[in-house]
Amino acid sequence: MYTNFDEDDKDETTQDLYAEKRAARRRVKYLDVFSRKTRERVEDRYVDPTDGRLGVLVIQASSSIYNSRNKTTWRRTYIENVSPYFVRLAYWPMSGIHQGHDGWGRDRWIYVGLRWLPSCIGILISMFGPTDAGGQIRNNGFYDPFSYRLWSYPKMARNVHENRPSEGELSRIEDRIIRPRKLCFLDATSEENPNGLLTEKEWGDKNLTYIFISYTGQGQFERRCEIKGDCRYAEALHRIARVAASNAGVPAYWTDQCCMSTDPEEFSKDIYRISDVVRNAYSLAIVLGESGGGKTKQIQELLVEWGTRLWTFPEALLAPSKKDILIYRRGYDNSPLALSRLELSHRTWAKDQFRLRVRELIDHYDNTLTLSRLELVVIVLECLLSRETTIFSEGDLAYALMGLLRQRPTTDKSDSAFQAFARLSLANDSDRLLERMICLLPKDQLKFNSRNRHYWATLDDFWDAKLWDIEPICQIAAIGMDDTVVLDGAHAATIHWNSFQRVAITTKETWTRMISRILLRLTPVYLSSGIIALLARSTQAAIIFMVLTGVFMLISPLLILHVYSGKVWSTQPWLFGFEGHLPIEEIERKIFGFPQDRLTWAPYSSTFSRHRPHESFLKNECRGMDPTEDAVVKSFVDRGPTAEYGEPRVFTLVDTNTMTATLFAAEQPPVVALLCGSEGGMQRAIMCSYHWQTQTLYRETVLRMETRVLEKMPRVGRVSFGLRRNVQGKPETWPSSSLETTDLAEGPMWV
Repeated sequence: MYTNFDEDDKDETTQDLYAEKRAARRRVKYLDVFSRKTRERVEDRYVDPTDGRLGVLVIQASSSIYNSRNKTTWRRTYIENVSPYFVRLAYWPMSGIHQGHDGWGRDRWIYVGLRWLPSCIGILISMFGPTDAGGQIRNNGFYDPFSYRLWSYPKMARNVHENRPSEGELSRIEDRIIRPRKLCFLDATSEENPNGLLTEKEWGDKNLTYIFISYTGQGQFERRCEIKGDCRYAEALHRIARVAASNAGVPAYWTDQCCMSTDPEEFSKDIYRISDVVRNAYSLAIVLGESGGGKTKQIQELLVEWGTRLWTFPEALLAPSKKDILIYRRGYDNSPLALSRLELSHRTWAKDQFRLRVRELIDHYDNTLTLSRLELVVIVLECLLSRETTIFSEGDLAYALMGLLRQRPTTDKSDSAFQAFARLSLANDSDRLLERMICLLPKDQLKFNSRNRHYWATLDDFWDAKLWDIEPICQIAAIGMDDTVVLDGAHAATIHWNSFQRVAITTKETWTRMISRILLRLTPVYLSSGIIALLARSTQAAIIFMVLTGVFMLISPLLILHVYSGKVWSTQPWLFGFEGHLPIEEIERKIFGFPQDRLTWAPYSSTFSRHRPHESFLKNECRGMDPTEDAVVKSFVDRGPTAEYGEPRVFTLVDTNTMTATLFAAEQPPVVALLCGSEGGMQRAIMCSYHWQTQTLYRETVLRMETRVLEKMPRVGRVSFGLRRNVQGKPETWPSSSLETTDLAEGPMWV
């Protein structure tokens, strides 16, 4: 039994002094839920659910982690046993005996016997004082809420009336174009206008039937001849385009080489309207060629190159389905290859990792297969992610996707890739795509946390759930700053990290427990009566009282364990957390005083959760098992004390509502659990850390919780939410010891 609390208190005080010194000198403004204005030092903090103020984040940790060098940005403390002293004394004689072994040998009897009498004496003394072992019923039997209110304007709200007044037009929907701005007509060519380019003001009553010329400017044709002062590539492209239009029997053709505006503002809009031009075209012609006019590559190789580009993929999908696609190659203008759209997909994307997805899209646009709105967006997004492009803006991926959807919001050059996609998702009825996406837990966390600007588009899930398997229970109300969104209506609960608390439990009152409770209360009465009788020289009465006192005192450990044991019918919901791993019996002892199989490991809650059949009674019973029985999980747990800054660390979450413990990994300790969706009969709980400087919750990991937690978890108002924190580098210097108290003016500064 660990009893060196004084030394631990001294160490903890030293660590607190060190943490204060390493905090930044500057203070940041913070406005809490009750409109109280404060200025706080930059340090890891959480919102105290009891008063709504910011508190310094202190994490209780297992002994192996607590005694290791602290390479984190949060403070640590040891895990304290919060059960009443008399309950701990009652279990103390048996605390060193492994309950899993059968039989009691001589050594065990001696071990218990030597501790029994001191335990009984300690219990007798404690009976003279208050002995309330029950916890507090709080929040009307609900989890502790997340006391939070978002005060900031969003970048773009779902409802335009909620935007900052000067930015109300950002969410305006762009109109579709009925016909192109410019076309190249075969009968309008001249020396001054060699390509026959006419604007809509110049073509009058001409027949506007045209073909769409698709090509790639990467390694095959240049988009503008002015780039290198050489127009050979552009001239070759137009020569083939005129042949293609003549063969198709139409008077005009469209190509982005010259049919788009030269004005930067209009050019930006024209890029995202290309999809309308394709839809209105008579047919699609693909022009292939080698840079420099070479003829060393086969047409199949050139076609695959064309298919790897981001913007050519939607062009193939939107081409008229009843017309063959004609493929022209530079130098072979009069011998085009005619392919149906399905055959084109076989030749172009046969070796693509998403070739089956491409086939589904082709079938959808050929009206032989119907995809739901959600399926369409997901499949297109997966296919576009594997395409290549020359970056025109951060939101190119979303803007390429935008051409396939009905509603197209105004593009914003200041948008990041995520913000552009979020803006597009809010504008379209995509079956709450973003709300489903935030509930996923990517399999490859390293890739997700990389600097890839399309990290948010990772649509795989550790539990192999598809987006349509998730049913959201919240709504995204707005797009925030710095790759965040504003969530509304989620269920939220605060996680307590600094210590466990006594948990109020309800057990069935039986006559044996009632008698045991009476006998425990009578023991100090009998002792007092015996002393009084002895002082009054009533020897016979004193002997009787002393004998009763001795008997009840000797059985008091058994009486206490009986009173506070039994099946738990209900509990006060709490979410407790600590860093590291402990056996489930040890966790239960820290909270309730002694183990009695109240807590179990969650069978399928986290990436570390494990389960197996337990067939001692029921043939098909599923039981959660200690995750460290898995060698892979155990090796991860063993690396916890030596983990470096920014590496995932092991944490344990204890839920006293479901009476389960869950082991999980995260880079930062999550201070809030957000329930945002359901899947497979479980709730998706997003475990979030809190960046209080911007009032933003960041996803650290996703757990699965039982659905019954919903009825005990209050809703929270609008919260600023981000899928990941901004990627930061490792501090340049580290303190030599976690107990160092020297000035750190030149040391690392965490924000």
